[in-house]
Amino acid sequence: MAIRVGRFAIVEGDVREHGPWLIEQTRDGDPRVVQLIVLVEPVDERSASFCEDVAGAVADLFVSEELSLTGGLVRAMRRAHLNLAEWNRRSLREHRVAVGVTCVVLRDGEATIAQAGPGLVYLVGPDGTRRVTTAGEPAASPLGSDGEITPQFIAARTDETSILLLSSFAETEAGPSAIGRVLGSHRDRLLGDLFLQVRNVQDVHAVFIADVPTEAAPAATAIPESVEDAPVDAEPPPPEPIPYPEESPVRVTVVPTAERETSLSQRRRLPSLRRERVAGESPPLPWKWLGAGVLALIAVVAAIIFVPPLLEEDASTRLEARLAEAGELLTGAGEASDIAEQRELLNGALRQLEEARSVDATDPRIVELQGVIQRRLDDVNGVIEVVEIETVVRFEGVITHPLTPDALAVGSRRLWVMDSALGRVLATDPAGIFAVEEALRAGQRYGGVAAATPVAIAWDAMAERLLVLDEERSLFAVALGEEPVALRLRDADELASIDALAVHAGSLYVLDTEDGEVWRYLPTGSGFDSERSALLGTASLDGSSGLYVDGDILVLGTEGVRRFEGSREGVEQLQGIDRVLNAPVGLAANADTIYIADRGGRRVVVGHPGGAFLRQYTNPAFTDLRGIALSSDGTLLYVLTGFGILSFEPTE
Repeated sequence: MAIRVGRFAIVEGDVREHGPWLIEQTRDGDPRVVQLIVLVEPVDERSASFCEDVAGAVADLFVSEELSLTGGLVRAMRRAHLNLAEWNRRSLREHRVAVGVTCVVLRDGEATIAQAGPGLVYLVGPDGTRRVTTAGEPAASPLGSDGEITPQFIAARTDETSILLLSSFAETEAGPSAIGRVLGSHRDRLLGDLFLQVRNVQDVHAVFIADVPTEAAPAATAIPESVEDAPVDAEPPPPEPIPYPEESPVRVTVVPTAERETSLSQRRRLPSLRRERVAGESPPLPWKWLGAGVLALIAVVAAIIFVPPLLEEDASTRLEARLAEAGELLTGAGEASDIAEQRELLNGALRQLEEARSVDATDPRIVELQGVIQRRLDDVNGVIEVVEIETVVRFEGVITHPLTPDALAVGSRRLWVMDSALGRVLATDPAGIFAVEEALRAGQRYGGVAAATPVAIAWDAMAERLLVLDEERSLFAVALGEEPVALRLRDADELASIDALAVHAGSLYVLDTEDGEVWRYLPTGSGFDSERSALLGTASLDGSSGLYVDGDILVLGTEGVRRFEGSREGVEQLQGIDRVLNAPVGLAANADTIYIADRGGRRVVVGHPGGAFLRQYTNPAFTDLRGIALSSDGTLLYVLTGFGILSFEPTE
């Protein structure tokens, strides 16, 4: 099999094989073939001229980094973002720019896709077509925007899934239904069909990636390297047509997955057209024009002789100044006692290095000093890279789809996953001995009560059961190896909202953000048929999504954790953290430690109930975080992602 990468671009109405917003490169020095495709999209007209530079910068930074695929993509995109943000900081508001970036890395038959800002990705597989954007996600912030960017990641097997990258305004112009029809075409003519739908769009880029048998690879059309290779008055030679009734200006390149190809990084230039010569004699030039031409020639010669050394000297001076400033800031950080001051100085040193890199990206001192600064900054920020991490279960190929994992609980030697896509609760063995089982499913009747889609789950340690509350306000108890049992929950229909559950000492706690309350139900013989008690007294809980109770109450909000001692809110949590939480999705805790799954930050943040930020765990696998759970003895942390469940030991 071989990966076919087809592409076309329309630039200001002109059809091209390669557009300025698309870059393809191969990472050198990797033992396996690593091909990178970068597609950039401007957020507005004034940003368009920056797209080519951003695409090139992201590609160059990625291939120069000796990091994992996801780590390299994140580092490259963030550096490009910092450069754009610095430009915007020094520019008037009306001159500020921003772009969206979509990157695809192909290696060993697997595609890793990263998105930040606007851009469209379509995944076409045996189960249908999936449209992927960053809209409504933390990754929606484009490069150049305020604050940090948080790219989102998707993985796909190229032998199962074809990938289409498309400028989002093409869908806006042609209409979603037109694009949808195209995606049903055979892969050999998909780009041709797409071109017919978007050919009236002034600016669009499209890239189609598919795995095809090697013998099916079309021969590449030779393109003259220069205008001298083509007839003087001829149009540019048409690219090889895709088998379709109407000829389409699309060129396809085939890259074998088993060997390295370097030709992709060598982009050919399309031949330019010569103007026709006009018959007749040219009028003589006036003498004053000839004199001006002589003076201009003298100026050019002088510039050739004197300007380069001056520019070289100026660049060298700027490089040394930036390196010196970075060193001074690093020294100052070592002498500072305040954490916030250390962090500010170290970040300033990194900014100086970025400026130094813009002068000479090949200077080895930049990489060496950056490593020292980054390690010091990681120490200050409490960053711990998790090295030993286990994949408990990978959903693909094990669990029927569609699957949308939304919550995780642990108990009775099982991990319990709430799936909102099919309205079910799944149980998996963390030891991998037993297969994944379906413990509860919407539409089934248990004890005469029909279950609806679950909205919240919590583990009841005293009764050794999982409590499941569905969207119809029916409560079920699920015990290992037993049929679910419907439980009584008094006046459940009077709850304004159900956003999270927790169980402590046998009592059930319900987070109701619309009423700004946490309700407590005492246990009864038939479930929780007792009058509920209000614990907070109508606090403002908008956007909260997590709950933990152990005497005190912890509520996970959009920007952090709040701790309540009775109805009184305690001290601020996570004091001293380097950056606020970005779309937190899960909360776990024990007596002296709080764990938060920070989806936008792709990290697990750790704090102390007394208010201090302790540390943060990072790993390239922490993409698309969905939930978190802590083993009963506190020795293992389970992390729920959109792809599966991971586990690691939370060491200091």
